[in-house]
Amino acid sequence: MRTLPLVLGLVVSVGISAALWLNVGQAESQVQAIEPPHASEASPTPSADRDAVERIASTLEKLAGARPDLIKPTPVAGVYLVLYGSDVLFVSADAKYLFRGDMRELPSMRSVSDKVLTEMRKPLMQELAALESIDFPAKGEVKHTITVFTDIDCTYCVKLHRGMRRMNELGISVRYVAYPRAGLMSPSYNKWVDVWCADDRRKALTAAKAGEPLESRSCDNPVRDHMSLAARLGVSGTPAILTEGGRLIPGYMPPEQLLVELNGG
Repeated sequence: MRTLPLVLGLVVSVGISAALWLNVGQAESQVQAIEPPHASEASPTPSADRDAVERIASTLEKLAGARPDLIKPTPVAGVYLVLYGSDVLFVSADAKYLFRGDMRELPSMRSVSDKVLTEMRKPLMQELAALESIDFPAKGEVKHTITVFTDIDCTYCVKLHRGMRRMNELGISVRYVAYPRAGLMSPSYNKWVDVWCADDRRKALTAAKAGEPLESRSCDNPVRDHMSLAARLGVSGTPAILTEGGRLIPGYMPPEQLLVELNGG
């Protein structure tokens, strides 16, 4: 997945929160707090939708130097969701106001952004399933299988791993793939290579996450492939938990809480 173009990323990151709207129709691109469009406004017609999409695309292309990957209406009339890769923006139909944040349905608190991103990940899920991984299978009935992009040196990744036995007892199978956040050829990357080249990968990964030194090894390994797919899936931190349906659950959860989340919250 593409990332947000640098110029637009800088624009939306300066002084903007979910409560602030950016007037992108002004040459000065000044930030100002205003009231969002009212949800009670009449929904635009299909032709108006097309006009709004083109207006938004053209405005953002002038601002960022690149057209968005996706523009689609949200449940709020007059507000559109815009994607640059996995970066989510919301823009008014007249292309004058923009904000970055999340939109949630009430009373469920389900994220509108997550729904769109999950759909965009689905074509990549077969590729993710085909990746070589280090697996910790569930004990007994498999209720859920998750793929976790993990960094050996990440504190919350270590905490998640400590709950592995309990996750497996709860029926959660865990597939680990590599995402050393420090990048290629970093100490974390080299640790992942050492783990992958070990005779017993599961044992080596557990030892590495416990801070134990590993024998330095070299072999053909998929760590680069894991990192490349992580970028395309919109993974930017660890642990990043992906469900079989493409939903991304960012960060650590205790095993029991994770099961509730996987069951649908």
